[in-house]
Amino acid sequence: VTYADGLRYNLSEGWYEFKCNCPIRATLSDKMMTLPEALSKLDAQNQLRECKEVVRSYLLHPQGGDLHALLLEGETVEENTRRKLDTFVDAVSTLYARMVGGGDGSGISVLLREMAEKRHVYSNGFATSCACLT
Repeated sequence: VTYADGLRYNLSEGWYEFKCNCPIRATLSDKMMTLPEALSKLDAQNQLRECKEVVRSYLLHPQGGDLHALLLEGETVEENTRRKLDTFVDAVSTLYARMVGGGDGSGISVLLREMAEKRHVYSNGFATSCACLT
């Protein structure tokens, strides 16, 4: 299946492809690296907290999620907008943390299957609200 900007996945073959090659600042190390590099360096004990910092950096990057306009300095940011962005970052981070954790049956193939079968928190399948993942 092809989605977004040419990204692909195949549940029956068990693979997922994503492209994230813009350099982001990995907050904890203060080094510039791509999203996949940053995700691969997550500390298992602090994985979700670190993942949130990395994902936020990627989503705000102009060549990443390009959501930086939501939080431009000098402009009033509605609390509702900030809350929605935080909820989205939490949801994406939860998904990435599960994908990266992988080995315990929580990898992307299992995650996509749970969504497709509307299991666990994904009672609305792929239409499940991001707020359910925070």
